[in-house]
Amino acid sequence: MKPGLDALQQLADLAARGPASRLGLTRIADTLREALGAERVCFVYAEGLDWLRCGDSRCGDEIGTGEKGLWLVQQRTQKQKAPVAFSIQAGRVEGLVSAAAGQKCEYLGIRIPTRESPAEMVIVRGPWDTGLDHSLLTVIEAARPSLIMFLERMLNARWSERQRQQMSALANAAEVLTQGEDTQSLLENLAGAISDTTGYEIVRIEIWDNTSQRITTQALNSVRWQGTGAELQLRSTEGVVDGPLREAIRTRQPVLMPDLQHCPIVAEEERRQFQWVMLVSAARVPILFADEMLGLIALASFRPRTFPPEEVEGFKAIATQLAVGLKARSMYSELAESKKQLERFSKRLQESTEIQHRLARTDALTGIPNRRYVEEVIEAERARALRHGGSLSVGLLDVDKLKSVNDQFGHDAGDEVLLQLARLARQSCRKGDVVGRYGGDEFLFVLPEADLGAARRFGERFRSRVEKQPFYLPRGDTLGLNVSLGVAEADFLALQEAQDLIATADAALYEAKSSGGNIVCSRSQGARVA
Repeated sequence: MKPGLDALQQLADLAARGPASRLGLTRIADTLREALGAERVCFVYAEGLDWLRCGDSRCGDEIGTGEKGLWLVQQRTQKQKAPVAFSIQAGRVEGLVSAAAGQKCEYLGIRIPTRESPAEMVIVRGPWDTGLDHSLLTVIEAARPSLIMFLERMLNARWSERQRQQMSALANAAEVLTQGEDTQSLLENLAGAISDTTGYEIVRIEIWDNTSQRITTQALNSVRWQGTGAELQLRSTEGVVDGPLREAIRTRQPVLMPDLQHCPIVAEEERRQFQWVMLVSAARVPILFADEMLGLIALASFRPRTFPPEEVEGFKAIATQLAVGLKARSMYSELAESKKQLERFSKRLQESTEIQHRLARTDALTGIPNRRYVEEVIEAERARALRHGGSLSVGLLDVDKLKSVNDQFGHDAGDEVLLQLARLARQSCRKGDVVGRYGGDEFLFVLPEADLGAARRFGERFRSRVEKQPFYLPRGDTLGLNVSLGVAEADFLALQEAQDLIATADAALYEAKSSGGNIVCSRSQGARVA
């Protein structure tokens, strides 16, 4: 057993100090192959919604089966939480059984779950013509902690690098848009920076004119693509709003097209043209300033793209930075028309800073204030009520059974429900009231000059309004919704902080949820149970 023990020690050393890269993973695969006396070792790990493979230096990354076969192995290892044995015939996975059964087999599938994902595993090829020896499974279990440690190091390093590149692109967006007066060249430079960061071969920035309702400027990332069939098929015809553009304008959300050549919102003739130039996946990301459409970022690739959530959030962040820059340039052009306007430019720049300050306090999904801003409002209103002897109440709302909406219709449907609920909440507020997204499916109302009774009446009116309001989902479905609210009034004599007031409302909300939901419960701040 000494050679096996030496290999396990080497695995532990590599996991702790080896390079957190594919090269390091290949060394891990070589060492594991030696420890197990195997012919081949190949790791499979998650990258967004894709699976990547990394094999040992002798046999490479090929396993012998495709995505479906890997999925079958992964599902079985996850279900059994133990290694599984199987064979591969003509690319198909067959004979999946527990490795502990000791049967003759060709391959082993071993689950290596990290903190971020259960999808990671390692595929090992025999020979085990007479069945698996129990000591082999013992070595596998002994090696598992080292494998988990290394995969987490490597995946975290890759994620950190993507974040660094994304932040660099955001910095470039602010810098590029202040480098000169030629908007077309500036946008082309920025499109190139976005292409380099995201890895999409074609990136085009489109400027939208709200008066004429058409694209007026298009900047492509590279002269390599200008005038080619790829650009021509991506170009919006003057005066024509195509399907993806129309959808982006309607939803104010990115339009993701993993299978561009068969996308239902793309016209049939355009789909044929995309097939001809071999563009596979594309996205259109709206550039919004508040709710004003300034343009779009169009990304296209000759390779399949699955658009994992973190990538889409990166698109949105870049679009937000671009929106601030474009709005600033637009303001500058207008102010430059006269000396009087130029004299006011410094003031408008200050206003632009304040706009960015406001954007930092706005929830990206719903457009209403975020948790940080609402907590600041409570502090300000609490101080004002203390000075003038007024009342202050808050209401904490939670959507009943939103998880079932996500499970049945998807998370896009859940997001749409939150968008419509936020719009309804804003419409229901009095002048001076503030509503913000407190987190997840929770909304926080700040109700100045409202005692506990008035806050409870407000909560009941809003609960009833939600109950009667139909909510429309992206696929055309309609559903009813219920909410629960906990309301609380500030107790200024107790000298408690704003967080104590929120905690009291949260305790009342817990009571409402525990009672079955779709009700309003109230508590005075002094009655809160710690």
